[in-house]
Amino acid sequence: SGETSVGLQLGRPYQWTLHSGTQLTGRVLALVPGRDVALSCDNLGEGVIVFRSIPSPHDAGVRMIAASVSQWGRPTRLASRLIEQLDAALGRLANVSASVGSA
Repeated sequence: SGETSVGLQLGRPYQWTLHSGTQLTGRVLALVPGRDVALSCDNLGEGVIVFRSIPSPHDAGVRMIAASVSQWGRPTRLASRLIEQLDAALGRLANVSASVGSA
């Protein structure tokens, strides 16, 4: 599982190790507890990773998770691999969430 080296703090640097072992670094651009996190990503050149927690349109007590990667300037190979890794991580999270709800 991925982890951060320290708790995230707005405007501060972060270091994040993905499940694959890839290390991401950058700064925390936005941090709304329980809702939104936006991270610059040095590994992408000029890019950001954004995570959002959004209320489900089907159930008021359920939240959905969205992740996006945006990159501008010169493209890097890491962007497409990162999108694949985030997709896999969201799938693992969905499986864990589903199993917790059915225990």
